[in-house]
Amino acid sequence: MGLFTKKIGPVFLKEDSDAKKFIEDMTELSKKASGDLKNEIEKQIKYANAGLVGENNIIFELKNSGIDMYILHDIYLEVDGKGAQIDFMIFTKKASVCY
Repeated sequence: MGLFTKKIGPVFLKEDSDAKKFIEDMTELSKKASGDLKNEIEKQIKYANAGLVGENNIIFELKNSGIDMYILHDIYLEVDGKGAQIDFMIFTKKASVCY
């Protein structure tokens, strides 16, 4: 029996993200900071919030696509001290895609 032998629709194998925790931590840090550091922290919070909105939009579209697929969200890979973060890994019967 293979992975795609029956109609499954979109299945999230990993849906959660570290972005919410990052935003919470940076918000707490911002309360203690001042000057240029505070401005930089607030800029990072703004970017993270924009990224989170985009990721949530993609999650909505994937969930409502009706396409048989397995989805991994917010994956971090590290080899020999070098890391890469992947927003989405999507596996279908015909192809696998990373964004």
